[in-house]
Amino acid sequence: MDRKLKEMQAMWQAQNVEVPDATILVKQLQKIDRRAKVERYIMLFTAPLTTLFLLWLLPVLESMYSLVAVVLIGSGMYMVLQQADKAKPGNLAKKLDFSNRSFIESQIGKLRQLILIASKYMWFYTGMLIAGINLGYIDALADYSMETRVTVHVSLSVTILFFMYFSIKKRLQKYGREIVPLIDRLESVRAQLANV
Repeated sequence: MDRKLKEMQAMWQAQNVEVPDATILVKQLQKIDRRAKVERYIMLFTAPLTTLFLLWLLPVLESMYSLVAVVLIGSGMYMVLQQADKAKPGNLAKKLDFSNRSFIESQIGKLRQLILIASKYMWFYTGMLIAGINLGYIDALADYSMETRVTVHVSLSVTILFFMYFSIKKRLQKYGREIVPLIDRLESVRAQLANV
């Protein structure tokens, strides 16, 4: 891979394209790729386990609310997992070609997809999670007074909403520090390649 990096740098110098150091770009892309890969593996492991746990815990055969709760929560998890799969850059060592405009555009698109997951799809998941948990608790709280049930539902919803709000906000701030500058660098490389 070092030989390929040196070849690309020599080609950029020959074309008079001012590009950020390829080694830095590669390291940043690999760091983001490793983190995203770990997150995908965690989701691949936890999504089926969570679904199976909910199927075991909730009386899905006896209660339509419980069945819908499991479907909502499971669907939300698999939706986020599917979007995360779209954002995986694949094996960078095999595809590494910063002189190829389509490679750069592909990397920019995948990095933007990571931001989109946090800014959009995690909110969809949050809504599905809140709805699913509240539906799951309908039968469990049926014996309590209306005031108690409303208090529990509102408390759970607000707690989940605040937790997800701060988690998403923290992730977007992290992406703002790490991914957005990388996207800007890749876009400058793409613009310079278009002018050559």
